[in-house]
Amino acid sequence: MGLNIHLFRFFLLGLIGLAVTGCGGSYTISEPAEDSVHTNAPSIFVVGYKSQPAELPVMILNGLSVESHFTAGASEATAAGSDLVDFFIEGKNTFQVQPPLGPSVRFVYDTEGPRVILLGAEEDGLMKINGLAFDETGIETLSVNGTDISLAEDGSFAVEVMPADLYTYQGEDSIGHTSTVKYASLGLEYDPSLTVKITQEGLNLALNQVVNVLNGLDINSLVAGTMLYDKTSKGLFGETYGIDGYIREMPALSIENFNLDLENGNKAIINTHITTANVKLALRMHNGFLPATVIKIGANIGPIDIDGDLYFDVADQVPEFTIDNTSIHIGKVDFDGVGSIFEPILSEVSSGIINLLEGPISGAIEKALEKNLPEALAGIIKQSYMISFDDGISSRDLAVSLNLEKISTSNNSLTAQMSGGVIPVTPDLDIPQPLAGTLFTDEVLPAADADQDQFAVSINTNVISQTLASAHSVGLTHLNVVGEKIQFGLPRTDDFGDTSVNSRILVDNIAPLTLEVEEVGGVPRVVISIFGMEVHAQLKEGDSFNDNISVRFNVSAPVSIDITDDNTLEIGVPSNPEIDLIAFRIGTGSWVAGSVSSIADEAVDSAIGQILTELTKPIASIALPTFGCMAFDSASISAVGGNNSHLNVSGALIKVSDECDVDVLPPPQVAYGRGVGTPLTCASDEDYDAGLCYVPCRDTYNGVGPVCWKKNASYGRGVGTIPTQCGSGKENDAGLCYPDCRSGYHGIGPVCWSNDKLSYGRGVGTIPSNIWTGRCPSGKENDAGLCYKHCRSGYNGVGPVCWLIDASYGRGVGTIPKACGGGDENDAGLCYPVCRSDYHGVGPVCWTNDSLSYGRGVGKPIHACNDGDDKDGLLCYEPCREGYNGIGPVCWPKDG
Repeated sequence: MGLNIHLFRFFLLGLIGLAVTGCGGSYTISEPAEDSVHTNAPSIFVVGYKSQPAELPVMILNGLSVESHFTAGASEATAAGSDLVDFFIEGKNTFQVQPPLGPSVRFVYDTEGPRVILLGAEEDGLMKINGLAFDETGIETLSVNGTDISLAEDGSFAVEVMPADLYTYQGEDSIGHTSTVKYASLGLEYDPSLTVKITQEGLNLALNQVVNVLNGLDINSLVAGTMLYDKTSKGLFGETYGIDGYIREMPALSIENFNLDLENGNKAIINTHITTANVKLALRMHNGFLPATVIKIGANIGPIDIDGDLYFDVADQVPEFTIDNTSIHIGKVDFDGVGSIFEPILSEVSSGIINLLEGPISGAIEKALEKNLPEALAGIIKQSYMISFDDGISSRDLAVSLNLEKISTSNNSLTAQMSGGVIPVTPDLDIPQPLAGTLFTDEVLPAADADQDQFAVSINTNVISQTLASAHSVGLTHLNVVGEKIQFGLPRTDDFGDTSVNSRILVDNIAPLTLEVEEVGGVPRVVISIFGMEVHAQLKEGDSFNDNISVRFNVSAPVSIDITDDNTLEIGVPSNPEIDLIAFRIGTGSWVAGSVSSIADEAVDSAIGQILTELTKPIASIALPTFGCMAFDSASISAVGGNNSHLNVSGALIKVSDECDVDVLPPPQVAYGRGVGTPLTCASDEDYDAGLCYVPCRDTYNGVGPVCWKKNASYGRGVGTIPTQCGSGKENDAGLCYPDCRSGYHGIGPVCWSNDKLSYGRGVGTIPSNIWTGRCPSGKENDAGLCYKHCRSGYNGVGPVCWLIDASYGRGVGTIPKACGGGDENDAGLCYPVCRSDYHGVGPVCWTNDSLSYGRGVGKPIHACNDGDDKDGLLCYEPCREGYNGIGPVCWPKDG
């Protein structure tokens, strides 16, 4: 808080030394008279001056500017009291010209009976209440809950009554004015304590949070492994034939938006728009006992729209949401590029996917909304939270409890009503506790009014009064200010703060602060009042602090209310609050009772304004509702209720957090082709020759295979041919020798195949004539539940196909031919023409016997790709995009 002790002492010394009346300066106040008592509005206000000013000076009545109500004349300015009645307060009023040092008068406006201030209470079977009652004209009678109260000469009292939720004080003053003042039990819960309204426009801004929830649904665990297509059959030995398909993975939904269209009757129409859902599938081709061939493909489904009715309710203070009458509309199903052979299968797979969307997936979205909509509304439907103040010695904690009681909707808004209150968690038992001392109004809190705004909150001022009483209970109204540090509560410690500081300020309040709301000229006026504040300026003498100057006074301050960036109430305290100075003391002497001049009062206004700022911090700690990462942007404050005694805050919504941001991304393509591969080649520093890679020859040499030959030192005899001659009883097939096949068979490689047809169709299966026994008509047999014609001899039936039983047999592994034809010679397994005389052959070359040559090493198989290409097997491909792995001509996602 940083109160300057020396400046504060200067103000107090100036206060004591000033005369009882202030300096008039250029202006005087002749009406109303000082200390006059009025049961009706004073008839006239008169401000005099020696010469008429060009512009009227500032005139303040109870903290509010009123000069606009005055008419200027040659020697005085006047205003009718009836024009200023909205600015009056019950009890002492202050009217001042040119504050802070201009002339002022104080007058009493008495239209009500006695006022009552509660100092503390104890409960021991009965509620024992201590308090003060005062009225400028004197008090005739006072009672609480029907029990008469005896007053001491100074207005103090002590009374015992049965504990109750409300304590109603009824009094009458000496001129017949009556009053009813109500205080509530400190722990009373209020219903409603708070209401919240969000319009359709505001709701639309804030629903991204629900989109986040839906995009994060674990759909995969619900549908992974689901079989979508099954056209398989079992063989005689249990082996599997045919094709089936299932869902490998459904990673996420790409939900673009979620809309709630509010209607009357606690109902809303929901619409969820899904741009695309992505499914990873596996198709398996089964061929008997051989491992199944698995083909991975992906499908994108969308757009998808899910509509339905959402019903709101509250059970045991918990919001409930029920979805009914849902319908789903699906655009199309697109599969990744696959061969045409799979198109008939994928048609049935599409049907299976649509059934999943209309069933389990739609149901999962419904359950997610019913579970997570309360979380999206959690900012509005606040529950308990703590308000803590820590001075480094102990924590002073308040508990705020809010319970949802009701949710209602109209065609344009949603309203939530909460009950609850604020209680002290860590009472300071050295301070009289306000157990029966929360100022109370029985005016019902109306529902929040958003008017033309997007969001609104109505606040029960009883809860604000309860916050102030709880703050008093935990010691937040008792301050020990040392430099920049503040110690709360009692008792004080002399070694608190910087030990080098030799002065401090103590602030004590005998009662909680009170807050009252009214409307003046269509504008809310919120007044904070303090009764019985003491401020002590102390100096350090030795190891202890002693009073130097002390003052005792009451404070009444009209405050402003706004919204902070943290979405809490901001209390603006005027720099010059109204102060009623009761007494002062020098050192440890006696208190000098009575008021001093208005000019003297102004001497401490600045310091008191800082104290008030500290004392109102508990109100500023009350968090206002938010919705879906949105909170108040700008706010309009108004007084609401039959007597305008509660507060309504309305305004536009603004984004306050990135947590609800949604990036709707298109689902990934499961796989894509990267083109036909190109053959491998040699590296850039190698020569390609006859399918192999060699080191380049030196100048004047030509390379042929592994040898570099002097130019003109050789000639070629042609490319070698593979030997083709097989022995007796064998035949050459595709370059290899195999035994001849038996009669009735022909050879293809190592297998001899029957000349008969491998299979033929035997027609579509029919339903058995007796469905109970499965018996088929004569001439047919039962296969997998259907009746088919018997196959011809030598064939075995599987479904509608008859397969040849002995279709083939092996004839052994083929051998390489070794013999060459006439005029050829075998060199390194190949046949070449015999070289001319004086030449000798080495592979495809005939070398002169006296020519020069050298070897360049054994050639390497082609092994490289062009720069930037990927090698896979014996082919080269374009590289895949980031996040994909290449397998042959297809790029697959790394997470697939």
